[in-house]
Amino acid sequence: MQKGKEGLVKRPNKLGKIKMLKERIITALILSLLIVSSLFLFTPVWFLIIFSIFILTGIWEWIDLCGVNNKVKYLLYFFNLIFISIVLSEYLTLVYSGQINETLSNQTSYVLHDNLNILYFLFVLWFISLIFWFLVAPIQIIFY
Repeated sequence: MQKGKEGLVKRPNKLGKIKMLKERIITALILSLLIVSSLFLFTPVWFLIIFSIFILTGIWEWIDLCGVNNKVKYLLYFFNLIFISIVLSEYLTLVYSGQINETLSNQTSYVLHDNLNILYFLFVLWFISLIFWFLVAPIQIIFY
């Protein structure tokens, strides 16, 4: 909200909100048409590339909405979200392909579970670093 000449708070213009809503709806329609058409027209690899570009753009916009102003934090948050997305997609790929099944008793299943434990451990370390950079690092920077 902005203050006017008399010191009173001015309300935002309703036409501005309607214009922004209209732009967002048009953008959503265009993006959804691009995704659906790429699903049917391109090979799975190209669809994955196009979909990944949309996801990365969405992550970039989400960070803007979160109000992150520092470039280091911005990029750190961006790459953390990318890392989490890759870990989750790899895990879900293994689950849905049937390679992760605790009832299997063959050696490859145990090796895969050991690798997943390492992956989980790295994920926890990465998440702790994320918490550190957002909670502890700003306090230390302010006091120095």
